Amino acid sequence: MKTLKILSLAMALSAISAGCVLFAEPYKTTKHFDLGTPKRIQGAKIDVSSVTMDGPYKRKMAYRANGNELLFDEYNSWAASPERMLANYLAISLSDGESKSDAEAAVEILTFELNMETKEAVLTVKYTLKRGNGKKTSRPTMKTKLDGDSPEDFAKAMARNAEKLAADIAEKTE
Repeated sequence: MKTLKILSLAMALSAISAGCVLFAEPYKTTKHFDLGTPKRIQGAKIDVSSVTMDGPYKRKMAYRANGNELLFDEYNSWAASPERMLANYLAISLSDGESKSDAEAAVEILTFELNMETKEAVLTVKYTLKRGNGKKTSRPTMKTKLDGDSPEDFAKAMARNAEKLAADIAEKTE
C-alpha cells in the first residue's frame, strides 16, 4: 500500500512538472470546410481534364503571415485537398454533364491561402484551355476580402475565388 502511494505521488509530481495538470489546453474540435456547391454557368460546355498542385497546400488551411512566413492551422482544415475541391467545383459549374464539351481545361494551383496582412483569400492558378486546334494559357490571381476573421469567412472567400475562376474560364471559351 505504501509503495502504491509513493508511486501515485511520483506520477502526480511528474505531471505537474511537465505542465500537464496545471496548464492543459482545452480540447478543440477540428473543423472541416469546402467550397460549397457551385452554380452552373449557363451555356458552358467545358471538360476539366485535370487540376494539379505541387505547393505546400494540402488539407490544412494556410495563412501567409508576411512575405516569407506560411502558417498552417492545426484545428481548421479543408474537407479535401484544394485540387480535389477545385476540380469538383469546376466540373459542376462548367459542364451540364449531358452535352458534348466545346473545350477542355487543365488547371494548376499555384497559391491557395489567406493573406493575413491584406485579409484576402488568394487563389492563383495557371490554366490551359484547349478548343479545337487552338490553345490558350492564362495565369489569373483571384483575391477576395474576408467579411470577418474566422475560418468560415476564409472558406466563403475562397469559394468566391473559385466562382471567379469558373467565370474566367467560361469567358475565355466564348
